[in-house]
Order: sequence, then C-alpha cells, then structure tokens
Amino acid sequence: MGATTKELPLITINYPGVYGIYGENDEIAGFNAEVKNFKEIHRAEYIIRNSKGEVIKELTPAQISKLGDLTKVYGEYDIKDIQESDQYNLELIVYTLSDNDKLVKQQISRPFRIDRQAPKVNIQQIESQDGRLLIEVDYEEDMNYIEIFVNNHQILREDVTYDTLLPKMIKGKKVFELPKVLIGKTVQIRAYDDANQTIFEMELKDPTQPEETTQESETTTEETTEEVTSEETTQNSEITEEVDEKEQDDHTVDVSPRNIEELIGLIKELTYKLAHLDQYRYPNALSIESIHQQIEVAKRALNEKTNEESINNLIEKLKAYNREFTLKSGAAIPSAQKSSVESGKSQSNNLPPQYGHSTISISDLAMYNLWYLLILTIELVTDYLIP
Repeated sequence: MGATTKELPLITINYPGVYGIYGENDEIAGFNAEVKNFKEIHRAEYIIRNSKGEVIKELTPAQISKLGDLTKVYGEYDIKDIQESDQYNLELIVYTLSDNDKLVKQQISRPFRIDRQAPKVNIQQIESQDGRLLIEVDYEEDMNYIEIFVNNHQILREDVTYDTLLPKMIKGKKVFELPKVLIGKTVQIRAYDDANQTIFEMELKDPTQPEETTQESETTTEETTEEVTSEETTQNSEITEEVDEKEQDDHTVDVSPRNIEELIGLIKELTYKLAHLDQYRYPNALSIESIHQQIEVAKRALNEKTNEESINNLIEKLKAYNREFTLKSGAAIPSAQKSSVESGKSQSNNLPPQYGHSTISISDLAMYNLWYLLILTIELVTDYLIP
C-alpha cells in the first residue's frame, strides 16, 4: 500500500520567490527550503529546466542541515553559462521515512527568471513650434517590465508580469513634455527592468532656437547594484537650485516630513510582518513577492527624494497591503504593537502615525457592552412600562 498524503513530507521553498530573478551579471543562483512532517530524511536533490522542459542542470545532490526541529535543504549552482533570458524551473526532490516507517518521495517546483538584457532606450529631443520642451522615447525590454526616469522623475512604467512570467517583449515610442527649467541642462536618464538598469545623460537644447536640432543619446549599460555617482547627484541638485521661484512652484513639490515619516513606518511594519509570516495570515500568497518589490520601490523613492504625489501613491499602496495582514490565532503580538496596546501611545520610532491611537483592551470592551445593555434596558422600561 502506498503512502497517504498525510505521510508525505511538507516542503516549503523560501528562496527564490515566485518573482525571483537574476540579472545580466549574476553568475551564481541558489535556493533554500524547509522540510517538515517526517521521521528521517534520507537525501535531497534538485534539477533545473527551462520553459520548454529541457534540462539545464542535471540532477544534483542538495545540502541538508538540521538545527533542533528545523531541517533545511539548500544549494547553489553556476548560471554564468545560461545566457538566454527565460523563465526556468527549480525542481526539488526529497526522500524521507514517514512516522509510519514508509519510504516516501516528495517533489516540489519553483519558477525563477534570468534576464540577460538591460532595457534598450533611445531618447532624442524633438522640435516644437510653441516652445515646449519635448522628448521622444523609443524603448524596448524583453522581460515584461520597464520604468524610465528623467533625473528623479518617473515618466514611464509598463508592467505585464500580471499576464505572464514567461519572456514577453515590451516596446514602444512615446513623446513626453518636460519642464522648461531643464532647458540648457544635462539630465540623467535611467531605465530599469526587474534585474538590470541602463543609465546615460543627454543635454536639453532650447526648442526656440532654430539652429539647435535634435540630439540623439547613446546608452551605456551598468550593473543593477551600481549607485548614482556624487557628481551626478550634485548635478541634479544644481538643476533644482537654478530654477527661479515662480517656475519652482509650478514644477517642484516639497515632500512633507509627515508623509516621509508615515512611509518609513509602513516600510518597517511590512518588513516585520514579512519576516514573521508564521504569526500572520495573508490572503494571497502570490502577492508576497509583490510586497517585497513595492517596499524596494518605496526605499528607492526615499533615497531619491521623489515628489509628493509619488510618495502619497506609495503610502496608499503599502496601506492596502498592510490591511490584508491578520494576526493568526494564538500568535504573539509583535513587541512594537504590544507596547502600543499596553500604553495606548504611538510608537513613532517603529510604527506609522495611524498606529498611534489608543487601544481598548478586551476587559474595557466587555464593560462597555454591559453598560450599553443596562442603558438600553432602562430606556425600554421607561418607554413601555411607565405611563
């Protein structure tokens, strides 16, 4: 008689996530998983396939480590020879002895992506009869997602990962109008996909000058982890400083400290909850990776000092994610929230402002309900029994 589902080991892959991706310069990939519900674990192995089912890495033994009741299975493998942008599949196989002394085998798979091409972007300034500062953006991305910034302002974002994680080309040509304060300045253009980025600079000419024609930019690709140089940061700040007061009112908005504080609080709280999923429920497991990505976008927005509207949009998105989390029955209240429950005061260093309201205890709520029922009874007696 074969093993029942209750006798199968429970395998949970913690990394990579369902949106896991490696960029053009990544050479090593890996995974880690947890195994439960077994008496003994005999061995574990894995195999890598591409989206066509072809074997990319042959069956390989995985590492097994035990720490108390926790059993981890993990491994690393070389991907520098995998140069095709595609969705790949990690298949993990575990052999165990069940509690009923049956030898059982369980297999689980997890998709991940490799993107070997940074976004291709060509931007040129186009003529304008009315003096507007216009640029034409010609873009192409082979792996489902692209966003483009001029200095620190996002002008374009396209995302089709909701449709498929298999490679899907995004391409187009669009015209955008920029603030006139940028005339004569050199601006930084940055294009991102899920794993890579393209950065270059271009000078914006005065569109009212007939001798000044369009200028085509040349792109250079840099690694995802490379930061903007101090010279580029200084150049961006100079643009802001040279804007006269009237034009600054029209085109730039200061971000309020309160919104910055609220966004930081949401980032901290969601990061805590994602690190303690054993204490929380979340209705859609596939959205967990989206939350991770949105947190990274929020961190980037804080570092780049983006505008008020973008900060507000991020706050609303993180609030929506935060509302979906519910505390599991019997789980301990996180210390950051527990102190708020006990004192009724906002923990401004750990939680956002909306968590600063006083909290009513269970005993207080029960007493409130008893008083309410007593008052309701008195009103009924007064209205119907006393003439």
